[in-house]
Amino acid sequence: GLSGDNPFKSYILSPYTRTFTGYADNKLFGTVSMIIDSEKGVPMDEIYSDILNKIRADHKKFAEVSQFAVDETVLKKDFHYVHSNRSILTIYPLLKEIIKQTLSEKLDYLFIAINPDKKEQRDFYEGIGFQVAAEVRSYSKFNALAIPYVLDIQALLKMEHPPKYVRDALKKISTEKPITVN
Repeated sequence: GLSGDNPFKSYILSPYTRTFTGYADNKLFGTVSMIIDSEKGVPMDEIYSDILNKIRADHKKFAEVSQFAVDETVLKKDFHYVHSNRSILTIYPLLKEIIKQTLSEKLDYLFIAINPDKKEQRDFYEGIGFQVAAEVRSYSKFNALAIPYVLDIQALLKMEHPPKYVRDALKKISTEKPITVN
């Protein structure tokens, strides 16, 4: 949650953050936040400001995806979810909303920092188009290692066969309302 000393609290509560929630049959199964770069920066600036400052110097817009959480117990119990490393079925609505918001905000890139020891996470993000953006560094605030991944939105849109979540976001961008945006 956002109580106490959550280091993301000031970012998540910022007017530059969009938070999406995924529901199925009125049951919350996941959330994700997209922190749009601003004068405050993004959480990854703590360890990757050199990379992000190059993007800023090129006058490109980006956001950091953060606080991505899916409650697999709800999915397993109520939706007969079977985990697959590259499956996006469970979080498909969240991904689609992120892409719709990314296009709406005219962002060039999405970044995410993950623990390099979590192969399942690395496989998942690579499976939906993210690529490693730099080397592993120490994230002292969390006493953990991190590796940045980037999703190049223009490259994704130019793909001959973009992922289904991108195609659907493009088709419905003007007609469908977001799941929930805070």
